[in-house]
Amino acid sequence: MSAAGHNIHLIDTEALGSGPSRIRPPFEPGARVIYRGWMLTHGEYMNLAAAVERAGGFCIALPDDYLATHHLPNWYPIVKDYTPETVFLDTGADLASELKRLGWEKFFVKDYVKSLKTSVGSIIEDPEQIEIVVSEMERYRGFIEGGLCIRRVEDFIAGSERRYFVLNRKPYATESGATIPEPAISRSRQVSA
Repeated sequence: MSAAGHNIHLIDTEALGSGPSRIRPPFEPGARVIYRGWMLTHGEYMNLAAAVERAGGFCIALPDDYLATHHLPNWYPIVKDYTPETVFLDTGADLASELKRLGWEKFFVKDYVKSLKTSVGSIIEDPEQIEIVVSEMERYRGFIEGGLCIRRVEDFIAGSERRYFVLNRKPYATESGATIPEPAISRSRQVSA
């Protein structure tokens, strides 16, 4: 980042769950800030944005924009034709019955943000295993963020996954100079941040 002419600042992200956090070195007044780091909960990101603002800068991605792109149910409608079929469930639902009703061969289980490798994995074939996955996610992570996302497991061509990132509705590839396919361009115009 600094080689590209950007300033780098450090922030204590562990303090974000409880409120203000220190930023070092101080920002120039009016600094435009992009957070690069571990995924934050919506509350932590709100605290980050507040800390950045108190320090004289502002986050380019506002907290609502962060949530719009961070939680899978918020961005799924934009890419549903290009990603595995997904259903969203509350942890209080009869999860095994819901999975049986889907009738899929395999289920990829995650919360609104990420998966967790559990004793039975994050991909299950037996709907009854959902209770183990959810229990271990809660035990090891301490919480389920948002709710559950159950994704239909598909067989993809090994090495075919490509990721694109969007800033101000413009897509970027992870490799410099890579061609960005039309679906990534058209979908990026629908993203809020």
